[in-house]
Amino acid sequence: MRAVILAAGFGTRMKKNVPKPLIKIAGSEMIYRTMKLLSKYVDEFIVVVGKNGEKIDEFLRNREFNYKIVWNKNPEKGNGYSFYLSKDVLGKDADDKFVLVMGDHVYEGEFVNKAINGFGLIADKSPRYISLEEATKVKCEGGRIVEIGKHLKEFDYVDTGFFILSKDIYTVAEEVIGEKEVVELSEIVKRAKLPITEVSGYFWMDVDTVDDVKRAKRFLIKSSVKDFGDGYVSKILNRKLSVRISEILVDHITPNQMTLISFLLGYFHR
Repeated sequence: MRAVILAAGFGTRMKKNVPKPLIKIAGSEMIYRTMKLLSKYVDEFIVVVGKNGEKIDEFLRNREFNYKIVWNKNPEKGNGYSFYLSKDVLGKDADDKFVLVMGDHVYEGEFVNKAINGFGLIADKSPRYISLEEATKVKCEGGRIVEIGKHLKEFDYVDTGFFILSKDIYTVAEEVIGEKEVVELSEIVKRAKLPITEVSGYFWMDVDTVDDVKRAKRFLIKSSVKDFGDGYVSKILNRKLSVRISEILVDHITPNQMTLISFLLGYFHR
């Protein structure tokens, strides 16, 4: 199976000098985390990039992934246009089914493990970790999308930014692109009346702001800390302290440095 990752957005709300997919959250760049989780199922990645795309290419060149870069020289035309540009690289000889995911989303492993077996838009009925005000909502009839957008008053699901698609979706994308200058993925999804697969109760986030980065980091650090066997003092004091310290340090030091710090703390605690 192949995966298309859309990473051509401007990321203007982040106020950082790096492409948004390369922002670290809990020690890993967003795009690296997603590709690592998908690598159990995906043998080639197609990454659509825009401005500063050379930084993403340079980053991935030093990693273990099999990938191809697709350049979108007109990212202002929308993420639907970015998606359409992946058509030729995906290739006629590729498997019909493929993954589409956003480069600025964060997922936990169990979400990906469930989603990979679905089809269409992977949607959450009761998201726990995002603001509904900012979320893209989905209205369905007969298990298929009839309306999608941030401003829907009535909706059935929330768009997680994760899709399992077949290549006939490109026919629909081409129709929409022939009609409009700017094409958003939501327009293609609606026109195609994609089916819905529900994956609810797991962590995922669309990371748009600095506050989103902090919230995602907090969850990922807490979820990585096992509290089995903790005593009362550890649960009440030590664990809260260690989680807080981890939040501060995790995106600023290397694993080797963290190992050294842990050793020194243990030595002086004796």
